[in-house]
Parts: sequence; C-alpha cells; structure tokens
Amino acid sequence: MYFRSTLLLLLFFAATVRAQMTPVRPELLQNYWSARWIAAPGAPTQQYGVFHFRKNFPLAEVPARFVVHVSADQGYQLFVNGRPVSRGPARSDTWHWNFETVDLAPFLSRGNNVLAAVVWHGGENAPYAQMSFQTGFLLQGDGDAEALVNTDTSWRVLQNLAYSPEPLDMARLQTYMVVGDGERIDGAAYPWGWEQPRFDDRNWPKARALWYGAKPRGLGSDGNWMLVPREIPLMEVRFERLAHVRRAEGVAVTDDFLKGENPLIIPPGTRATILLDQGHLTNAFPQLIANQGKDATITLTYAEAMIDSKREKGNRKRG
Repeated sequence: MYFRSTLLLLLFFAATVRAQMTPVRPELLQNYWSARWIAAPGAPTQQYGVFHFRKNFPLAEVPARFVVHVSADQGYQLFVNGRPVSRGPARSDTWHWNFETVDLAPFLSRGNNVLAAVVWHGGENAPYAQMSFQTGFLLQGDGDAEALVNTDTSWRVLQNLAYSPEPLDMARLQTYMVVGDGERIDGAAYPWGWEQPRFDDRNWPKARALWYGAKPRGLGSDGNWMLVPREIPLMEVRFERLAHVRRAEGVAVTDDFLKGENPLIIPPGTRATILLDQGHLTNAFPQLIANQGKDATITLTYAEAMIDSKREKGNRKRG
C-alpha cells in the first residue's frame, strides 16, 4: 500500500456569492429573530469541538432571491448543495457578534436542497484573541420565503469526533504563541461527504434549540450574542499552488508535484520530510488531496519565515 497526494492552498473567502452588500430587513435589526441558536444535544458547550449541521428542504421552483443571515460561535463554513458559500463570522465580542448576509439563490435547485455547515469551537485551545459565549450555530431567513430554513430542531447535527486538538509545544518552540492550537484528524473516523446532498443523515440526532437571535443591547437580558451585521468585506477565495520544493528527505520530490502534474507517491514504511516555500507570506488554508496510505500520518506545519541558528527570522516581507 502506498500513499498518493497533491497539495495546494485555498486562499481566504471572497464575495463570490451575492453577500455582504445585501441589505438586512429593518425588522431583523429591531426585533428578536424567529430562528434559534442550535447546538448538539449532550455535547460540551464551552470545550473544543467540531460539529456538522444539515437541513434538507424542498423547492418547487428556483427563486430569484433567497437571502439568509448566518453566524456561529466560534466559527463556521456554510455549504449549499455541497458548494461552499460563506465563512465567518468576522471576529468581535459578544456585545457585537457579527453575522453574514448571503443570497443562496445561485446555488439552489428545483426539488430537494441541502444546507450544511461545519462549526468549530476551540474551547481552551482557541486563539487568545477569540472571544466566545458557547458553541452555537444560527441561520435566519430574511423573509417568509426563506423562513423554512431557520435553525431549529428540524436541523440535524453530528459532533465530528475525528477531530482532536493538537496543543502547541511552546517549550520546544521557545516562543510565545497566540494563534491557538493545531488539529489532529483521524481520516478513518471522518464522515466523508457530509456536506453533499446525497449524504444520509437520518441517523444524526436533531439539534438542540437554544436562544432566539437578538439585536444588540435592548432586547432581553440573556447575556449571550448581541448580533450586528458584518461591516468588513468577505475574504478573497481562489486556489493557489505552492511555489517551490526547497528540501526533501526520505523521498524524491520535484516541482511537478506542486504544479499538480504528478502525484507524490510515498512508499509504505517511509518517513519523509518535505520543505515547501511559497516565496512570500500567504494567509491561506492548505488543502491536501490524498488516497490510499492506510494508517499513514501526515503533519502539516507553517512558519512565516525560517529561523536561523541565532533564532532570527529571515525575509518576512509580503510579495
């Protein structure tokens, strides 16, 4: 058995859907929302966890407009019929908790449709700058037509136990880190395809309903999330391949691997270390596409610049 993979970067999200500039109905900024914050029943509310939410709903016709407002604690990625459409919320505090406004119409189809969201909560493993109340997910339709997808107990949820935190070893790094811990993923336990329309979620439990969504300061005294519209643009989204292989140990690697022209094949029982260089600072999510390699372990680490023998960093300029 051998291991095959390709690697590229998924840069931050952009307004590729009609998002952010879509106005919010004034009523939603003045009253409680009819949607409820939801969570996984029985799961810890303030500890590390990764959760998948799904909602199936039918449409007789494809609408010209289907606007929703979405948020989560601490972070989410929203999919429509398997396609990613939004990531957030923009980081703030619980008195100014951001939500994104997204028009889902371009991604809907006649017949059955599926909304799916993955929600991360870092707990004590989160970045130091991350404020939080507790794990939760919220999606509110802008009007009556969209109300059928409001978050409530009709949504289903699964806690993805394939994820576990990978604490940073600050003693070994000899530095102070504020970015939060890493993650370890067990591919054998991962519910692959969970965001796709044909995925069978009938055995997933129904979500637990929490509080109604509310505008900031003035409605109720729950002391949880006080919602405000996101004021900064969504991030850009595009694929970008890493530029160069600088060093490889245990396996021969060429730039063809990074260009996507040839897969990297690692023989069984091999320990390989590969140093990749982008040439400039890029904020992105690495995407590793792999198959086979049963019981193999892959570790991805990142640094903005190399550290020399004097523990000094080299070029940190953005290209």
